[in-house]
Amino acid sequence: MLNPEVSVHDNVILSYEVNCAEKTIRFRTQFDADPPERTDVLFCGVICYQFELDSLIPTIIFDFEPHSPMDVYDGLAAYLEKTLPYGWPGPWATSRESARAYFEENRISAWYLSSSLGMRGWILAETKAVIPM
Repeated sequence: MLNPEVSVHDNVILSYEVNCAEKTIRFRTQFDADPPERTDVLFCGVICYQFELDSLIPTIIFDFEPHSPMDVYDGLAAYLEKTLPYGWPGPWATSRESARAYFEENRISAWYLSSSLGMRGWILAETKAVIPM
């Protein structure tokens, strides 16, 4: 029997950690229930990410929505001329063809962090795991 993924809808982000050496991003989240439900969302094999509207006000997660990594690339296209000389988002982004090949060879997926309140953004990574704590 398949276990459905634990939902983090309406969870608050307590903290998040970007570990450059391990290429991971871990979100620690909590749903206010009695007792509170804590869930980690772990991205592994991270190649790039971007968050905006990050602040100390609580972020209430709507979802980590799966998308095509090419959607993310297409959204970056207008910035690449200015950002590639500084190494961002990565050497794979020099063309649409090189990005597509890199994503396919390395099994890269994309997730958009959407929120009801607070931070939003996207993550390009190999895997995502939702871990009840």
